[in-house]
Amino acid sequence: MSTNEVPRAPRLGIDPARIAHLGLDFTTSECCIVQKGQPSVAKLVSITNVSVGGIKIAIAEATSTPQMNDSLVLKVVGRERSWNIKGRIAWVQGISGEQWWIGIEFAFTADATTFYKALTE
Repeated sequence: MSTNEVPRAPRLGIDPARIAHLGLDFTTSECCIVQKGQPSVAKLVSITNVSVGGIKIAIAEATSTPQMNDSLVLKVVGRERSWNIKGRIAWVQGISGEQWWIGIEFAFTADATTFYKALTE
């Protein structure tokens, strides 16, 4: 690793079969991105991987284009409980005109911790 590279936490891919017991409902889960004080709601499409302190998700149909350092609240609805996860957008990669991969850096809260545990157990 060069001196300019920041070490990354190991990431764990999310296997839908492994987390099926959580009953995640992507039709009612959503992501609220706040840009310059203005909220933008997007649909949560998928969760790709998780690492200590963060998560990679796909979103669609945001009312504005997500940007690095925007704050957000991710509401993930499961069969037995829901999680409200706060954080900031660490990076953005476009998939298509209305879909993006975004990396979220968690704000450490009880919901973020229990969601991380649920995804990695």
